[in-house]
Amino acid sequence: MVEANEAVAGCLRDWGVPFIRRIHPEPDEASLTTMARFLKASGLALPRSLDAKDIQGLLTSLRGRPEAYAVNLAC
Repeated sequence: MVEANEAVAGCLRDWGVPFIRRIHPEPDEASLTTMARFLKASGLALPRSLDAKDIQGLLTSLRGRPEAYAVNLAC
């Protein structure tokens, strides 16, 4: 479903059609700590910083891999 939403958003953006997006707030420190522990326990490399851009890069790099669903839930 997320990929479908991203595809539609990309088309609307490319066509210049205005649309509403959901903007997620920055995660709190406790959530970042929990996510970092999960990634480390899973044997995955932590992003340089745990900001939204680096977390999104991590999620993008995992697309199609078996662990992608679990990491998406953790992030």
